[in-house]
Amino acid sequence: MGVARVVPGVLRELGTDPDPILNEAGLSRRLLRDGSHPLSVNALGKLLRLCAERAACSHIGLAVGAKVTLSAFGDLGSLMRVSETFGDALRVLATYRRGQSHGAVFDRAQKGDLAVLSYLPYQAGERTGLIAECALAIVTQVLRDLCGPDWALAQVSMPRHVPSWFVFVHVRTWFCCATVHEQVLVIGRQ
Repeated sequence: MGVARVVPGVLRELGTDPDPILNEAGLSRRLLRDGSHPLSVNALGKLLRLCAERAACSHIGLAVGAKVTLSAFGDLGSLMRVSETFGDALRVLATYRRGQSHGAVFDRAQKGDLAVLSYLPYQAGERTGLIAECALAIVTQVLRDLCGPDWALAQVSMPRHVPSWFVFVHVRTWFCCATVHEQVLVIGRQ
């Protein structure tokens, strides 16, 4: 999905040189540009943690996820874009992720007009929150690509405890909704 590909640009926007961070994470720029070699969950977690520390950016998961668009999903993105309904696009995403999951379960449940997307890592760890935050931001960006820039979530639940200023400044601004502290996206009409 190109998550790691956007990291150097995000770091530069934050005024941080990406090369020392990529080197410390054991990644090369060529590997990131190629995109045909997916990162393991551990490698992505280490990269996000290093980025958060070196760039002094506690919202790095949101910042990186916000840059991943539907086109980064390749054939999956194209299939989602031509889906007849929004619900069909969500089913395509959930079905694909079930077969491609590397470290987490992505699930979709629906009741009436309400769809719940869950991203549940197999293992909890120090980096789990950053990875899940990044995944939540990616899904939100992809759904905005499908529905238009004014589309907003009914509710988002965060994967880690964050201070109230973080919620106000970053979470409410990005997701345009209230928060609680679990790994779930709730999508409904507002």
